[in-house]
Amino acid sequence: MTRMRAEFIRANARGRILDVGSGPGQLAQQVDRPLMVLADISFKILKIARRRSGQNDLVVCDAEYLPFCDCAFDTVIGSEVIYYLSDPTRFLKCVARVIRSRGQIILLWGNQIYNLFYWFAGMVGLRPIDPYGSSTPSLRTVRQMLLAELPVTDVEHYGVGFPLRSKSIIAEIVRYLSPVHAIVSQIVSPLQACNE
Repeated sequence: MTRMRAEFIRANARGRILDVGSGPGQLAQQVDRPLMVLADISFKILKIARRRSGQNDLVVCDAEYLPFCDCAFDTVIGSEVIYYLSDPTRFLKCVARVIRSRGQIILLWGNQIYNLFYWFAGMVGLRPIDPYGSSTPSLRTVRQMLLAELPVTDVEHYGVGFPLRSKSIIAEIVRYLSPVHAIVSQIVSPLQACNE
């Protein structure tokens, strides 16, 4: 799944990239972009990310209080991070501040229909127990948050995990059944200063 998420990000991210909640750098290692900043709340995790990905632009910070200049990034990535935040809307407001006009946000998170399976797999020892990872939000919830907090133009939904890319009804069903949801949205004009 990490490889498929990385392929998706490589295909959609552009310009100067901020990876919020980058963790130990699995995605950064595979995305491998020179203009990428990794941000995570854990200093120890970022040390692992530096070794793994070779990235030198690392920032220890809280996703809900991004310490970057206004309009600093073309793409902000939040992969498997939104359901770990105490206030996801505060994170989205920070994104609106740090992203350039016509920049984009890419959000990826586990499909809610698999939450019970992940919980069970953790209980029987097939995967680590993660109380947050087994309570991911619905596509509808994330979409509503995004539209309420950001001046977006397009909100495109993708399914990551099942390789079906056509526009048919079957592809639409597969997208909703994919293990990972992804949304890519273009930001219209977050700050007046970004447009000058």
